[in-house]
Amino acid sequence: MNNAGGLTTAGELWFQVLAGITPRQVADGLANCLRSALQWPPNPGQFRAMCLGVPALAEVDGQMRPGQAQSGFTVLVRSKIDLHAYAIADSGAVQQRMLANAYERAVKHVMDGGAVPAPVAALPAPKPEPQVVRDRDAARSAMAQAAAELGFGDMHGAD
Repeated sequence: MNNAGGLTTAGELWFQVLAGITPRQVADGLANCLRSALQWPPNPGQFRAMCLGVPALAEVDGQMRPGQAQSGFTVLVRSKIDLHAYAIADSGAVQQRMLANAYERAVKHVMDGGAVPAPVAALPAPKPEPQVVRDRDAARSAMAQAAAELGFGDMHGAD
């Protein structure tokens, strides 16, 4: 506050940043600040994002890997990526650019008041099942043929 009892420019900015943010979200934002180990205090945009539960890009990147549970925000980011192009990208750098672009669009969506989808649990890893050889003669023949084609001959017990 200034001497006249009004908000300072900084106070007005923070008033606008916190508009629509609940006390619970402010508490979440403060907790996220402590966990993030970023600069203190965060800038207004960073703090609003923390209040709204926007995770760091590195966290989203980790959740993009197969077999990982995904926060609702990561589900949102994935919805903004061409997943086929992402999967067949020539390099990790291309994937990182695609992810960063989708992340920025997802952040804007949330900051503008857009909804975040429900989180998605990771699928459990499939349990290995022993393979039963039903026709040992056919298997032996296939192994011998593969060994011959690969130039192994009889030296690996394909006989």
